[in-house]
Amino acid sequence: MELLEWWNLIFLLPAALAVLYMLLLAMGALSFEGLDVDFDAPGDADGIDLLGLLGLGRMPLSLLLVFFGLLWGIVWWLAVGFFRGIWPEPGVFIWPSLAVALVGALALTAVAARLLGPLMPRTESFGAGARELVGRLAETRYAVSEVAGTVQVHDQYGTLHEVPARVLPGEAAIPAGTRVVLWRFDETTGSYLVTQDDSFEAPARKLPAA
Repeated sequence: MELLEWWNLIFLLPAALAVLYMLLLAMGALSFEGLDVDFDAPGDADGIDLLGLLGLGRMPLSLLLVFFGLLWGIVWWLAVGFFRGIWPEPGVFIWPSLAVALVGALALTAVAARLLGPLMPRTESFGAGARELVGRLAETRYAVSEVAGTVQVHDQYGTLHEVPARVLPGEAAIPAGTRVVLWRFDETTGSYLVTQDDSFEAPARKLPAA
């Protein structure tokens, strides 16, 4: 069966993994927070700029990988069909097909991220940008405890972010759908410490020093 030839598996496997990931997301077996990335590299601004051009920071990394896998498969299929008509030998047509698939998938993924990014929450933070969310009101998406949880929050530009959140040890877990305040960014865990926003109105309530 030609579809299972080794040169076709190069495009089939990433595309199949992308489809599998989408199915797991749809069934609720996975969440976008599973591939959360924190880029804090002040000495490598050019590298971060390149990642930004490719869409990292506009969309969750998990979705970018899904788009890349699907687009890789589509572009590879078209490239193989074209170059195989010129050079029938797999050892020859595979190389230009690889180049076209890589460049095409990266470019189309960047376009998809630019078009769809404003409609989707982000889970990535970029160094100091993570601390800019401190003090903002948010809503818990998943219950927040000492070890797990996420919240959704808008930044000063109106962009929706989904970020990891925690409560202090000994604090009660905060259920999903609760309004909270991001009062501190914990560098150790890469998450925000949160408290219910009505807690600030209680005179006896004092937060530990940041």
